[in-house]
Amino acid sequence: MAATITDVLAFGPLVGRPHGGTALLINNRLAGRTVSLVSNDRFTAVLVADCLVVSAYMPCSGTSDRVDLYSAIISELQAVIEDHAQYKLILCADLNTEIYVPSSISDLVKNFIHINNLQRNDSLHPTVNRCTYVNESQHVESCIDYIISSNDLSPVAYNVLELDINLSDHLPIICVFSCKTTGCSNVLLLHLNFSLKMMTLVSLLSLGPCPFRSVL
Repeated sequence: MAATITDVLAFGPLVGRPHGGTALLINNRLAGRTVSLVSNDRFTAVLVADCLVVSAYMPCSGTSDRVDLYSAIISELQAVIEDHAQYKLILCADLNTEIYVPSSISDLVKNFIHINNLQRNDSLHPTVNRCTYVNESQHVESCIDYIISSNDLSPVAYNVLELDINLSDHLPIICVFSCKTTGCSNVLLLHLNFSLKMMTLVSLLSLGPCPFRSVL
């Protein structure tokens, strides 16, 4: 890795921004319950307990052939979902579109949500700050980052955080889900921190009898 970076830097300073890249950081305590499925520049997918967890970064405005590319990525993601239909979906995504604003891109997203019987967790918690992208220098803010999950997987907690120190123009989203462990009566409380644009941190809050029985 170090040699590769040195070779790249030899050509001079890096200019501009990358077009993609996703990651899922999994707590070591979840390693035995995690299976890696897909990792590419647009989405990363793993199985954790009884959940299919996906971190995605979708094409932004100005991308060449954006609609066709967006549709192709959704089709690839749809294939992964259908191959693991027995798992509940948690999708943490920078969709680069405001779902409630009419457009060909938002139509693709809304159709994807509908056919997979999913829910937007920001809609379940309308009192939280809806803006997830804030560019103070350009006086621009919007809601383009979402945590979307299966309808039968409601979050225990959800919030968009406004941090005193934030090196990104995207605000972190915190979401906690209660997930059952296969072959065990215990429950995993998954704490998802969707931040750093395309990186999702999946932590284990507790492993044991669920204290939130009402959400099961």
